[in-house]
This record gives sequence, structure tokens and C-alpha cells, in this order.
Amino acid sequence: MKSRLKKNTTQWKRHAALLAPCLIGTALATGLVDMRAADAEKGEKEEAPTPEEMFEGGSETYTNWVELSAGGLFTTGNKAQAESRQQMKEGAFGGIEDLHYQATVGTNTTLLLDGRALFDLEDYKLALELRREKLGYVRFNYEQFRTWYNGNGGYYRPGDIWYPLPGSDEALGLDRGLFSFEAGLRLENAPEVTFRYTHRYREGQKGSTSWGLSNPGLGTATRGLNASFYDIDETADIFELDVKHTIKQTDVGVGLRYETGEIDNSRNLVQWPAEPIERHVTDREGTEYDSFSAHAFSETWIKPSQFLSSGFLFSTMDSD
Repeated sequence: MKSRLKKNTTQWKRHAALLAPCLIGTALATGLVDMRAADAEKGEKEEAPTPEEMFEGGSETYTNWVELSAGGLFTTGNKAQAESRQQMKEGAFGGIEDLHYQATVGTNTTLLLDGRALFDLEDYKLALELRREKLGYVRFNYEQFRTWYNGNGGYYRPGDIWYPLPGSDEALGLDRGLFSFEAGLRLENAPEVTFRYTHRYREGQKGSTSWGLSNPGLGTATRGLNASFYDIDETADIFELDVKHTIKQTDVGVGLRYETGEIDNSRNLVQWPAEPIERHVTDREGTEYDSFSAHAFSETWIKPSQFLSSGFLFSTMDSD
């Protein structure tokens, strides 16, 4: 009896020894499955990035980028009206839609570059800045864009007569732009000094609704149907100097601004075209001006709920 019991005990120990690794392996496998399930559950709970976040790089943020674009406008019928309505020139166009670049070029010194260049749309932008912490910055900026206008005249329905602008069936273009230079001094415990120079301009042509007179047919009254346009040439130069400083709880500042400009525009039209009394009329509108202004201000927080401010402005202008 004892011998049989000892034999059974020995066999049970052998089975237990063989079964132990299986149980341990099953426990490890079960634990691994549970861990994977927990990770999957955690992943489901995390919010997926929005399309805007994915566009910006998802979980990573990029400091430099360039966007390219291309397109085209193809028209039938009144080309000038189509270009004026869509504000783009007929044909293909494209280029750099948006460009941004920044880099560290020295100790606490950063270079920034922004740009845009869309060819055949006359849309350009360039901004260049060099900035150094606790010292100041210099910045250069250039911008230009074009606006299209329909320069065609009227339409006389009874005679099916159209009065387009002579010489071209395309829209008139007017360029607006500026370039500027700015420098700022930003020293610790010292006044902030900023100087800025800006040159602005408008140059080109645009349509006018003050049409020239014409006789569309025999026995008809004289009507204003003939196309006319403006020839635009305007410039302005602006110089600005601002100084600001903080004294205890008070911000004080002074500023000077000088502007000089010239306007040399004209309105051009033809009276009674293709008739013996045809007349070409040019009406000029020109002036030159100079303006100067000076201002000063102070701002003081007396208490968190009480604020005191004061200001002064002097301005004068002279024009011919």
C-alpha cells in the first residue's frame, strides 16, 4: 500500500513539474494580451489629430515651410469683364503661395524670411528680418499686388453697337505697393527707439464711368457711351521716429512723423469718336503735399482698477 502511494505521489510530482511551465506560459500570454488590450483602449481614448493639426505637422511643429500653387483663367466673350470679376489675368499663372524660413545665425540672433511670388498675377511679397535679443532688430519689407478694372464703355442695344476701350480687349491693371525699412533698439533699462521709412505707390490704369459723348446712329440723341480711363501715378514717402520708456508704473512716449507725396493722375476720353468733330480730352489732377506731426503720451496704472492716460498731438500740412 505504501509502495503504491509513493509511486502515485512520484507520478503526480512529475505531472506537476510538466504542468508548471504550461501554467506560467499561459499566465504570461494572458498578461501580454491584457497589456495589449489596455494599450488599444488607451489609444482609442486619445483624440485623433484634426486636419489642421496634421497640416501643421501633427504632433511635431515645423518652423520652415513653402507652399506652391498654380492655376489658370480661360475666358470666352468679354475678356476684360471676366478678368475684372475674377481679379486675375487670363492664362496660366503660379509660383510660391507662401514661404517662411527662420534660423539661428549667431548667439541670440535669429534670421526671419517670409515671401510670396505669383507670376503673371503681379502678386509679390518679401519680408526679411534680423533680430537679436536684448539689442534690437532690422527689418525690410516689400509688397505689390495688382487690381484689374474693366475699361470698356457702354452698349447701344438698338444699333447693336459696342464701345470697347481702343487698343486692347484685356482689363486695365493698377499696381499698389510699398517697400519699407525699420530698425528698433531694444536695450535693457533703456528707452525703446524705433525708426521706420516707408515708400508707397499706386501706378497703372483703371476704368472710369464718366464716358465720352457719341452719336450711336442717325437721328439719335447724343449719349455718353465711349470708354474712358484713369492714368494713375501716386507716390508717398513717410519717415517715423518713436521713443518709448517705462518709468516705474508709467509708460511715456514721443513720436515724430513726416510725409511727402505727389499725385499726378489724369482722366482720358474721346468725344464723338469716328466723327469730324472727334476730340481727345485729358483732364489732369496733380498735387504735391508735405505733412508733419508730433505726438506724446503717458499711461499710468494707479491701481489695478484705475488707469490714467494723457496725450498730445500737433499736426501741420502744406500742399500745392
